[in-house]
Amino acid sequence: MTPGITDVNFSRNDFHIQVRNLPASLCSNGDNKTLDSRVALCSDRIVQAIFATEQPIRMRELVLEAA
Repeated sequence: MTPGITDVNFSRNDFHIQVRNLPASLCSNGDNKTLDSRVALCSDRIVQAIFATEQPIRMRELVLEAA
């Protein structure tokens, strides 16, 4: 496994969120990508907070990019 970056996609009820440029460990053949548990937990909390909003979301897709 080598250090790299990856994108993660989430979907719920025709609303899609893509989180880009997350640090990850990448398999040399490109098939496996593993996020650090802290990165996975943080991105999941942000996405779940967006999905949990009680206000109507008037968009179909949101792209977040990690720095």
